Order: sequence, then structure tokens, then C-alpha cells
Amino acid sequence: MDLAVSRDVDRRMAAAREWDDTVAQVRRLPGFEDFLLPPRLSTLLPATGSGPVAVINVSRWRCDALIVEPTGVRVVELPRLTAQTVAERADAYLTSLGVAERAAREFDTVPAPADDDTLADVLGWLWDDVAGPVLDALGLADTPPAGTPWPRMWWCPTGPLALLPLRAAGRCGRPIRRWPTGWRRPAPAWT
Repeated sequence: MDLAVSRDVDRRMAAAREWDDTVAQVRRLPGFEDFLLPPRLSTLLPATGSGPVAVINVSRWRCDALIVEPTGVRVVELPRLTAQTVAERADAYLTSLGVAERAAREFDTVPAPADDDTLADVLGWLWDDVAGPVLDALGLADTPPAGTPWPRMWWCPTGPLALLPLRAAGRCGRPIRRWPTGWRRPAPAWT
């Protein structure tokens, strides 16, 4: 092995040992026992007292919603959702927004709305493949009775899905039997 390469490997290994030692020191401090570790389920469950959290996992192998509730975590399969489709839809959405923003900068005007067809297509797809199935699994398909507060929930999209307006998911302008948009069901929030 080349001497320069050997020195580089040695430096990287020393830096990795130093990192591990520093993280171990931090974890010995009171209140930092879980530093840089994934949160424990026992910590997450009580945080859902005001409503469930839907973590939307986007992976090339499989896409699911992990519904975190006070009683535990359950999986809602999202069989029509794929990582490739999410990337394509995010690209179309961001391209549409970018065209509107570039036109506004070029002509020194207020930004024009993005392409309505692209936005409607993305919002409808989000409803069909993500929001609708999750809200159905949560039993949030109907309007609450008069005087009853709207249920709350939190969306936690991952990967390129986090670039899309999941809270606005819905099919606008088409009559359908159930609520056409996500905002008419629970009061959504982001986490």
C-alpha cells in the first residue's frame, strides 16, 4: 500500500475512534444517555396523546405508513406508492413551482400560480396513494358531529415526499362520495 494512502487510512481510523470516544463521553452526561440514538418507543408513544403521527416511509423496497399512537405502532401498507413515483411527482411539482417563480423574477412581478394541472394531479395522487388510505386506516373518514372538536393528526413524510404538500392532498373539482380533501377530515400538522 502507498505510504500516503496508509497515512490517510490511519488518520481516518483515528478520527473515527475520537468520534466514538466523544459520543461515549456525551452519553455519560445526565440526560444525554440516548445522544445520537433513535428515540425509544417508550418516549414516542406518550407524545401522541393529542393525535396520531403518520410517518410515511418511502423506500425503493417498500412504502408504508407507520401510525404511532399511544397504544403502539401499526403499519398501513401503501402498495401504490413507490419511491420512483414519489421522486417523479416531486420533480414535476418543484418544476411547476420553479417556472412560476422564474417568471416572477424575470418580469419583476408577483409570482404567478404554478401550473394548475400539475398541482391538481399531484394533490389528487397524494390523496389516492397516501392521505386517503392513512386517514381511512385511522377511522377519520367522516365529519365529527356538531360541537365535537376535529380530530388532530401529524404527518411525518420522509425522503422526497417531504417536498410535497401532503396536508393539501385531495381531489378538487370532482364530486366523490367521501370528503374530497384531507383538510375536511382531521386537523393535520407536521412533525
